[in-house]
Amino acid sequence: MGPRGDAPSARFRAVAVTASLIAVVLLELFAVSAPPVKALNVAIHLYGRFNPPTGWSLNPAGASDPGPTLSVNQGDHVIMNLTSEDGTPHIFWIDYNGNGAIDTGEPESPQFTGTTMFSFDALQAGNFTYWCAIHKPTMRGTWVTNASGTTLPQERPFDYGPLLIAAIASAAVILAIVIWSRRRRR
Repeated sequence: MGPRGDAPSARFRAVAVTASLIAVVLLELFAVSAPPVKALNVAIHLYGRFNPPTGWSLNPAGASDPGPTLSVNQGDHVIMNLTSEDGTPHIFWIDYNGNGAIDTGEPESPQFTGTTMFSFDALQAGNFTYWCAIHKPTMRGTWVTNASGTTLPQERPFDYGPLLIAAIASAAVILAIVIWSRRRRR
């Protein structure tokens, strides 16, 4: 066989190598464009009472002041079930800046006298004090939000743009190779 006899085999190899390279590029684009991993949903049931024994607890009738240390990871979605064991009104709140006042951006539950559900995203890392805003300076505890060590995931829809552009470009390259190989045969 002469040099012409090897042409289809060489063309096939060229197309196969090109298609493989394009597949690798597409997989890399997909990996880079993948949506971020969501943090965990963390459920905490906290019981509070002002009538003695005063404080917070993770179990009914176990109130202490200070209450239990509560710990989550930065980025977690915290779902709190808050129960007033004594029927008095309470407001759970985390004092991020330590100024003793409820500020914008600090997690604050609605007032409750029974059981209520309250949720927030733990975005600020650090050790903080949580309180009952109504019964402060009692009914407190330590809240720990562990630093994630990475950039927090941002909520965003999956962006198919780069993947679509890469697929169209790949199809164009493969089509060009096929056309080129057919013209070389003539």
